[in-house]
Amino acid sequence: MSNETFSDLEGLRIAIEIEARGCEFYQQAYEKAQKAEHKDTFILLKMRKFIIRRSLPRSLIN
Repeated sequence: MSNETFSDLEGLRIAIEIEARGCEFYQQAYEKAQKAEHKDTFILLKMRKFIIRRSLPRSLIN
C-alpha cells in the first residue's frame, strides 16, 4: 500500500467513487439473485447508495 497522502477533497472523491461502484455491484447482484427477498435486499441497498450520492454537490461527483 502506498504512503501517498490525499487532500480532504481527494479523499471525498475517492469515497464517492467507491459508493458508485457499490451501486453497480448491488445492481448486478439484483440481476443475478434468484429469490425475491434477495432481490428486494439488493435493490434497497442500491437505492440507499443512490440517495446518498444524489445528496452530494454535483461538483464533487463529476
